Amino acid sequence: MTEEEAEGRIKFDKRISLGNVLQLIAMIGGAALVWATLNANIAVMRNEIDTAKTDRLRLEQRVVKVEAARDDMRDRMIRVEIQLQAANQTISKIAEAVGAK
Repeated sequence: MTEEEAEGRIKFDKRISLGNVLQLIAMIGGAALVWATLNANIAVMRNEIDTAKTDRLRLEQRVVKVEAARDDMRDRMIRVEIQLQAANQTISKIAEAVGAK
C-alpha cells in the first residue's frame, strides 16, 4: 500500500481520551435529565387528569340534581296552571250568577 492510499483511508484511533469520557458523561447526564423531566411532566398530567375526572363526576351529579329540580318545577307549574284554570272557571260561574240577577 502506498502512502497516498493510506492517507485516503479513514483512520480509526482506538485510544480513549478524557474528551471522549467527558462527552459520554455529558450525554448520559443529559439523557437522565430528559428522563426525569418527562417523568415529572407525566406525573403532573396524571394529577390533572384525575382532577378533571373528579370535576366531571361532580358536574354530572350537579346536572342530575338541576334536571330533577327543573322537572319538579315543571310539574308544580302545571299544577298551578290547572288550579288557576279551575279558579277562573269558578270566577266565571260566579260572575254569570251575579250578572244573571
